[in-house]
Amino acid sequence: MTPDGRRLEIANVNATSVEGRLGTDLIYYHEHTRSFILVQYKRISLTDKTITVDDRLRRQLGRLEAVASLSQAPRQPHDWRMGADACFLKLAKRPAKGQLSQELANGMYLPLSYVRLLLEDDCTLGPRGGRVLGYGTVERHATGAQLVQLIQHGLAGTVGTTVEQLKRFSIQRAEKDRTGAVIAAERSSETVRQRQQRVNSRSPKKRARTRSR
Repeated sequence: MTPDGRRLEIANVNATSVEGRLGTDLIYYHEHTRSFILVQYKRISLTDKTITVDDRLRRQLGRLEAVASLSQAPRQPHDWRMGADACFLKLAKRPAKGQLSQELANGMYLPLSYVRLLLEDDCTLGPRGGRVLGYGTVERHATGAQLVQLIQHGLAGTVGTTVEQLKRFSIQRAEKDRTGAVIAAERSSETVRQRQQRVNSRSPKKRARTRSR
């Protein structure tokens, strides 16, 4: 917990069907804005830097789209988002053998609607006619730092989606797969303006000006 009352709660859910139900490995919930971000992780090797799109991934993308459909149109200024995407596919670089890191794995963040366009374009056609996603087939992608900035400013995520809705949906879509997922919830009593000021005060430019004085 920070001095201003913000806290981040993280739960590692194992041996449950959370991923099978929602098609996601990470569920991030910001309580103040009642906003969800869902990320489906796929590992890519250091050599190939690609993944083959199989039926399992397509089913996971379909479940993510169903979750995204729970989002509502913004009714207040602080509900506005940069776009409707609240679900992302992350192609994460597999660490080298024996190498551990405390940081988020580097990789590509692809908004769900962007993935759908990619899978309909010739750029992702593999040599055998299948679909391939990775650094050799995707020209543009978001980085982890860019996505974090959008989340911090409340510019990405669902609108009006509740925990109860997500729970009901997961029960309805339960499947036999039993895997793990990470759930993170940020709780804070700060206002939208206070949050904006706090995030802005930590921007690289402002820190650079502070150091130069």
